Amino acid sequence: MAAGTLVVLPLAKVMIDGLYPYFISNVSCAMDLSMPFTVYIVMYGAIIGLYLVITFFLNRKLDQVSMEQVLKNRE
Repeated sequence: MAAGTLVVLPLAKVMIDGLYPYFISNVSCAMDLSMPFTVYIVMYGAIIGLYLVITFFLNRKLDQVSMEQVLKNRE
């Protein structure tokens, strides 16, 4: 998950930078599309942090389910 995020964040930026001019082709203004490196670090931290929080709550919910209930509902 962490490695995939490291690959996808820059890849998404490159794709959006390539597509953005086509989306605003009828607008006659320029926009700076550069982002500082700290933005990538903050986005990466937010993604990993949210993943850990969601995983924590899902695991806590799954731990409350007993194995007997799982096997009984399976039949």
